[in-house]
Amino acid sequence: MRRAAGNAGARFSGRGYAELVRRAGADGVLTLAVRQRADLSKAHLKTLLAGWKSRRSA
Repeated sequence: MRRAAGNAGARFSGRGYAELVRRAGADGVLTLAVRQRADLSKAHLKTLLAGWKSRRSA
């Protein structure tokens, strides 16, 4: 997952991106890789940040 997220040429379907963001909720390195993607939608960014915030407060 981390390698695919870090590959700027990789393309994800909507479902694939949702799964990537879901998994990033439990993986800080993956969160950073996903956050740096140019094709990250605002909706997925909000979900990603919500997961990051909940991890930090736990």
